[in-house]
Amino acid sequence: MQRRAERARADRIVASLPLYQVALWPDGWEHAEDGGVIVRDTHEIAEARRWYQMAERNGAGQGQSRGPQAAKTMRLHGIGVPRSLVELSGRRFASEQAASVAVRLVANDWIEQRRRMLAENPCRLLALRAQTWSGSRHRRFDDGNAVQGLLRWLVGLCVAEHLTPAARFRLDVRADDGYGLKGWRCRVRVDLDETQCQAVGDAIRLALIPWNRQALRDEKPYPLISVWVERGERAEDGR
Repeated sequence: MQRRAERARADRIVASLPLYQVALWPDGWEHAEDGGVIVRDTHEIAEARRWYQMAERNGAGQGQSRGPQAAKTMRLHGIGVPRSLVELSGRRFASEQAASVAVRLVANDWIEQRRRMLAENPCRLLALRAQTWSGSRHRRFDDGNAVQGLLRWLVGLCVAEHLTPAARFRLDVRADDGYGLKGWRCRVRVDLDETQCQAVGDAIRLALIPWNRQALRDEKPYPLISVWVERGERAEDGR
């Protein structure tokens, strides 16, 4: 009985989703304070953009369009976001209604197909959607130096607030952009024992939440800025 009720509730939620949320599922939108909607990349949209860009480069090199061929290959890899929808990323719309009208104009048939897909297993997909979040100060980082500067500042705050011991540490920030959304893998080496390292990692990840975003990749949640802390005597930053 409970499962039936949960399924019925999930069915109602999916059926009532505005078109722009269906198109940009699971988290390809941000709500502005004035009621506007900002379209942003999901893992699927970012990966589709890479495929379209690659097809353009290959087509330009051979003096011909590779569009149909690229679309077939993308479908084989489970990537089917229309180019017209990918091109909306970064756009801002005045309202939810305006965002829904925009996506309907460029990809109506695909969106209806997408809603049917969501309706096949709504409980699981809504549970996955619930694992996504964005911090209040989240923004896309294109530069590793900016990420490193943010981490240095947060570590300093953690030390000042006595959330972590004062110790010398070394930061290594690398782009995680093999496919899909671009993220950052941050390794912190600190001159502490393993138990203290774990506490430092917990404190940094917690302090990072306002600037971070947790998205879905292959139906698994992952933070765009991930942090590992390990014991290491090499250090370049002071206490």
